[in-house]
Amino acid sequence: MNDSNATSKFPKQHSDDRLKTLSKFLPIAIAIVLANGHVFVMFYRYSRLRTSSNYVLLSLAICDFSTGVIAIPYFIVYNFGIFPSQLSIGVHISHTLLAASGAYHILFITGLKYMATVSSLKHYLVTKSLVLKIVLGVWITSTAFAIIPFVLYDAEVSTRWDVIYTSVCFVAVSLFPYIFMIYAYMDMLSVITKRQRPSLIQNKNSRGQKKDGSDRKCILVFAAMAIIFACCWFAYFIVMLLFQIGLKDLLSIIEAFVVIRYITSFANPLL
Repeated sequence: MNDSNATSKFPKQHSDDRLKTLSKFLPIAIAIVLANGHVFVMFYRYSRLRTSSNYVLLSLAICDFSTGVIAIPYFIVYNFGIFPSQLSIGVHISHTLLAASGAYHILFITGLKYMATVSSLKHYLVTKSLVLKIVLGVWITSTAFAIIPFVLYDAEVSTRWDVIYTSVCFVAVSLFPYIFMIYAYMDMLSVITKRQRPSLIQNKNSRGQKKDGSDRKCILVFAAMAIIFACCWFAYFIVMLLFQIGLKDLLSIIEAFVVIRYITSFANPLL
C-alpha cells in the first residue's frame, strides 16, 4: 500500500498530542487486559465452566484480550512515530481482524442459544471438537477479511477499493449478522414467554420454570453484548466509509470512535 493511502487512513498525531493518546488509551488497554484475564483465571480454576459451549466464550475473551495487548499498544506505538507510515496497515489489519472475530463469535454464541431454545438442541450434540472447529473457522474467516484487501490491493484504484472493502466489511461483519441476531433474540424471547403463560406454568415443575428464567437472563446478556458491539462498530465502519469517500472533516469524529470502539472488549467479560 502506498504512503499516501496509508497515512490518510491513520494519520499520525503531532508530538504534543502523543502523551494525550497514551494517557487516554493505556488505561483502556489495562482495563481490557484485567477484565479478560479474570475470565481466563475463572475458566482455569473452575472445571464446571469448561463446557463445550463455553469454549466459544473463552475464544471471545482471547479476542478481546488481544485488543488490549496487541491492537491498542500497536496503535499507541504507531502514533508515537516509532513505526514507519507504511506499517499503518498493521493498525487496520488488527482492528478489522478483531472486529470481525468479535462479531462472528457473538453470532456463533447466539446461534447455539437459538437452536437450544427454539429447537431443543441437545447438549451432547454440541461437542468440544465441533465447537473448536467452528471457532477455528471464525478466526480463519476473520483473518481473511483483514489481510485479503492488502494482498489484492491496486494502487491505481485505491480510493474505490477502500470504499468497496469498507462497505463489504460493514455488510458482512455487522449488518447481516445483526439482522439474524435481532430475529433470533425476538424469536427466543417469544418462545420463552409462551412457555411462561399462566395456563402452562401450572403444568410445569419448578425446575422447568427456573430453566426458562435462566434462559431469559442468558438471552438478555447476549443481546446486551450484541447491542454494545453494534454501537461501537456500526458507527465506526460508517464513519470510516464517509471519510474514505471524501468527507475529511469527519476526522475528529473518527478519533472519538477510536475510543468508543474499544468499549465492547471491556464490556463483554463483565457481562
